Amino acid sequence: MLSINWSDVWKMVESIKVPLIVIGVALALAIIVSLAVFKMGKPARKLTRSTAWVAAFIAVVVAVVSMMYGGFKTVLDLAAGTGALTDASKAQVEDLGNDISDEGMVLLKNQNGALPLAKGSAINVWGWGSTNPIYGGTGSGSLSKDNPTTTLLDGLHNAGFTTNDELTNLYTAYRGERPEVGMFKADWSLPEPTQDKYSDDLLSNATAFGDTAVVTIARSGGEGFDLPRDVNQEMAANPYFSYTNNSEEYTDFEDGQGYLELTRPEKDMIELAKKTSTKTIVVINAANAFQLGDLQDDPEIDAIVWAIPGGQVGFNALGRILDGEVNPSAKTPDTFP
Repeated sequence: MLSINWSDVWKMVESIKVPLIVIGVALALAIIVSLAVFKMGKPARKLTRSTAWVAAFIAVVVAVVSMMYGGFKTVLDLAAGTGALTDASKAQVEDLGNDISDEGMVLLKNQNGALPLAKGSAINVWGWGSTNPIYGGTGSGSLSKDNPTTTLLDGLHNAGFTTNDELTNLYTAYRGERPEVGMFKADWSLPEPTQDKYSDDLLSNATAFGDTAVVTIARSGGEGFDLPRDVNQEMAANPYFSYTNNSEEYTDFEDGQGYLELTRPEKDMIELAKKTSTKTIVVINAANAFQLGDLQDDPEIDAIVWAIPGGQVGFNALGRILDGEVNPSAKTPDTFP
């Protein structure tokens, strides 16, 4: 005999309560309008009734679709399955992602043949963004949790590079998750350890580990909001914006600075990287043209790579570019000031 768990039934009804209310209200209004226009002339009556029922039909369709992608989604998935890509399809998609990244990353600076690096080099990877890179924009795109994601560090390791775990551990301990810049609310915070967080032992370790520094600067951005052109002013004026500074003694941005400029913690970090290395490479991980400022003219910055958001597998391209397997032939679509 069929057994029904009524608690599950009521939970299901609760999950689709709003669409059901919308359907009920739409039908009720259509009926009320149909009755209310009874005394109108025939042409006006037909037009009003038709309009009311067309509007009700559209409302019902929208409500049903929202139920299918809301409360009913799990039930439908269990009944019909979510589908699965074949191994051949996955391989084809990964190849496409790798090709796009190989051809999309841009070499902005390379003085004195700083790149490519020797294969298998030991490199110090600086920057909190190296442990929390930008994978995509803030719109409709997303990563698949059903498939492995190649991180920025994975991309370097897959190319044969060895990276400094002590630096990586500093960043992962500093903060685990990237602040969210969404469609309707934005936390523009840029986590980055301040200069005092780098102990003398850590800096000595970096000097001994390798003579090459790869400094990661990451910026989020996409649909929803324009990027702040004056961070401090816009954080104070916009109730949907927030920003948490890395230090209690000073702000990350000076008044008038925009989101696509270096913060004070980032500038301090770059100076530390230069002091502990003989070759310094800056990786700009962002979808937007970054204000390079003095980096382009700094003789101690040997190379700059624009690493577009990597998606599922794209950060493999960064490793292949740094070791010379891939020639970064892409050009910038916008001017980098």
